[in-house]
Amino acid sequence: MSLYARPVESDPTKPQARRSDPFRVLRTHRNFRLFWTGQTASLIGTWMQTMAVGWLSLELSNSAFVVGLVASMGALPIVLFSMHAGALVDRGNKLRIVRITQTLFLLQALVLFAVTLSGHVTVGLLLALSLVQGVLSAVEIPARQSLIIQLVGREDLQPAIALNSSGFNLARVVGPAVGGAVIGKLGIAWCFGFNALSFGWVLWGLARIGTANGETANRDSGGSAAAGFETANGDSAAPEAFAPEAIGAEASTAGTAVGAAVGASGVEASEHEGIRREGSRGLPFRNALSADGYRSFQTILRQTSADAWDGLRYLSLPGPVRELLLLVTIGAILGGPFIALMPVVAREQLGLGAEGYGALLAMVGIGGLIGALLVAGPVSHKPHKGRVLIGAALAFPLLLLAFALTRTPWLAYALLLLTGMAMIMFNSLSNGVLQLLVDERYRGRLMAFYSLVFVGLSQAVGALALGALARMLGGGPAIALCALVLAVASGAAWRRGMFWRQV
Repeated sequence: MSLYARPVESDPTKPQARRSDPFRVLRTHRNFRLFWTGQTASLIGTWMQTMAVGWLSLELSNSAFVVGLVASMGALPIVLFSMHAGALVDRGNKLRIVRITQTLFLLQALVLFAVTLSGHVTVGLLLALSLVQGVLSAVEIPARQSLIIQLVGREDLQPAIALNSSGFNLARVVGPAVGGAVIGKLGIAWCFGFNALSFGWVLWGLARIGTANGETANRDSGGSAAAGFETANGDSAAPEAFAPEAIGAEASTAGTAVGAAVGASGVEASEHEGIRREGSRGLPFRNALSADGYRSFQTILRQTSADAWDGLRYLSLPGPVRELLLLVTIGAILGGPFIALMPVVAREQLGLGAEGYGALLAMVGIGGLIGALLVAGPVSHKPHKGRVLIGAALAFPLLLLAFALTRTPWLAYALLLLTGMAMIMFNSLSNGVLQLLVDERYRGRLMAFYSLVFVGLSQAVGALALGALARMLGGGPAIALCALVLAVASGAAWRRGMFWRQV
């Protein structure tokens, strides 16, 4: 019996126009529509804050080291705690966790706004608030990512993830542009203030998920989207749904209920989808929370540590999940940090100023937006999308290599557009394929490892190594060397890997 779930194939009888529409999932699933619009608005505010924090840290210290230190403080908790956070997410109510962490993000932004507006901000405060943001992100990212399947079901998971990527890239283009205008007109503190306001939108949407005029949500989805969750040995699992008080519950591949939330009990079902709110796995954790003092904390820490190691053991088992995760990890370390060296390439290799540097970043974002919409539309319902996945994995490092070697600005813009497209298509497809392949009980830990790779290792290891190479070789040659190694790894995955042949 395989430990991996078999992805559900799309229905070939559905009209092609319906399957090719990248925005169909927004119209079909009310809960995801609320989630996506709030998240996209919030991401614009987040990009404004990210840009403003970097600028503020430079103003306060006039030190590139401090700028990097402030950024790394946000990544450090993800490296240290993401797997424990993933174990917590797998035992808890994912929607409730997202609501709580988004509320705390709002408070963090308000504190940053207040101390900056009042003139009391210091480098120490920036470091502390960045650390708080990193701790919250370590929990929020796996909870948010693993919540998506419960909003749309398995069949629409891939286009939903791609639409999430499109929102991210849209925010990456709009956020810094708006942030620059806000800094020029109102001052840097208001970037943090507008970010805090953006969390109000996402919290409003999260509060409405699960209920519509007192009725169970997702009633406009036209039926159960989770009807196709099937384990590799042919067993059927309980489908996922959203009853008003039981959002975030999930069933395992053997049909065993997974604990929905700390303190939750009972079983509820909606008209279209049944859910199980609590199972035997949730009880020890709930009892641990009801214990006293340090004994409770020790019990939780011991259980989450054991679950984290169990998740790592599962993800390291031979098979398609390990193969794809290995390629994703190599890509995040070698390919992801190239944006950090973009200022160097823009000034020293292409002869561009700040505006040209901004245009280079915009090209990556626009290409990523196009790639995400392609995945959300026609690609997500292709019968053999694994070929598109491995094609994007091969195209990304080759395009990046060409960009690193060019000295012509207009060619660099075109190459970055295509690079961003290939990068986001690979990231979106690999995210969706991994979630469909992984056992339901390990999805939170999978997404925790995913965030560890893309946010933690990419920044902490990849950016550091690429910076060291750039100091010796220059920005363009350093990117070219990493792209060449990544191209070799992608070629090996194409020749020997089985994951892309199975989806």
